[in-house]
Amino acid sequence: MLGVSTRSLYIEPAAVPWWPATCTVVDVPALLRELLLSAVEFEADYSLSGREGCIATLLLHEIAGRTPLPFHVAIPPSADLAELCREYLAAPDVAVTNADWAGRTARSERAFTRRFRAETGDSPAVWRARARLLAAVPLLRTASVTEVAGRLGYASPAAFTAAFTRAFGLPPSRFTPAGKAVAPVAPARPDRAPGTDPVRRSVGSGGRGAVSAPSGAAGVAPPPAPTRRPRS
Repeated sequence: MLGVSTRSLYIEPAAVPWWPATCTVVDVPALLRELLLSAVEFEADYSLSGREGCIATLLLHEIAGRTPLPFHVAIPPSADLAELCREYLAAPDVAVTNADWAGRTARSERAFTRRFRAETGDSPAVWRARARLLAAVPLLRTASVTEVAGRLGYASPAAFTAAFTRAFGLPPSRFTPAGKAVAPVAPARPDRAPGTDPVRRSVGSGGRGAVSAPSGAAGVAPPPAPTRRPRS
């Protein structure tokens, strides 16, 4: 992705019993970003009782406290439906209808809609509307709200802004270059407490998942560069 760099951590499953079962997008505030940048410098056998252990513990608390952001759509497990969805994500088109998709899967529109909802939790029309809104996020990096609204088939910038804000909780102007001055802050989740097992840097540790620290991601203002350059 343009304008984004990542650092990945591999976390022992026992340390994060609360880890989400699906890919999740979260806001990365300045503290969490700096903790991630520090943690990628750890040796695989770092001391749990020293500085590294304290950073790892705080890092897990910070990750547990993030509230998922709604910047995703479900991809159906069935190959034929997944193909339709991925094609649409690559080229969203407001003219596509349920009948178009049903015809490509050799099903009636009603049977197709029922199957699609069972696999994604949304109707095809709702899914496509959300996919078009997601497609707006990278477009807003270089185009105005008015231009993006027109390209995605909305009747007016106001209609696009209302739909975008309703879906994501932030107006599209927040994702333009001028709107990135202030990063959104997600509320804490005190009901989630991380475990005490270590964060591992090594790829082969069998960790549950990777956590990335984006720089300049859409809607998140890039913090100042770290004083030390982390190892890759």
